[in-house]
Amino acid sequence: MNDNKTLPYTNSIIRLLQGAIYSEQEALWDELTTYRYGIADYFAKIGVTLIMSENDGFAYLTDSNDENDEETLDNEKSQSDTDIPSLFSKRQLGYHISLLCVILTKKLLEFEITSGDQTRLILKRQDIKENFGVFLPEKSNEAKTVDLLDTHINKLIEYGFLRKINDSEVEVKRILKAKFSANILTEVNDKLEEYLNAVSE
Repeated sequence: MNDNKTLPYTNSIIRLLQGAIYSEQEALWDELTTYRYGIADYFAKIGVTLIMSENDGFAYLTDSNDENDEETLDNEKSQSDTDIPSLFSKRQLGYHISLLCVILTKKLLEFEITSGDQTRLILKRQDIKENFGVFLPEKSNEAKTVDLLDTHINKLIEYGFLRKINDSEVEVKRILKAKFSANILTEVNDKLEEYLNAVSE
């Protein structure tokens, strides 16, 4: 006879392994908040940390041996033989996607200050493109780059930083703040400034 019982938070475990959980996913969020310590302990045993922000309404997993969980432009650290193998790969972000993330993160921070009772930042793709174009160097092929923005926006939807509302609108997810903190924003801004100076010479 098999006495094994399914954990009451199995759905949350499976969903977290697939990506972030948000508060608007009410059934999953309720399960996660109810069993958060059991879920955190479950993942801790395999070297994974549960990151949960009740104020911003999101939760996701990261490797426990990471010093931080921010996206980066730098080369990844080499893994030593004694490190626990990484379950989650860090992404190397190119110039245009980094610039797009910086713009969206700043928009999100501004929205939180001025939005009042509104809780979701929804932007039109065209508005994102116009904001993006302002930061391009004068010598760049602006039309071609802006045309590629739909590809970059779709990539951020794939990463879970944006959610598609319809063909013309996307929602900026608050998890973007966790991935691009003040420190990483400063780093990216510095690198973008170096890039702009180089291509403008």
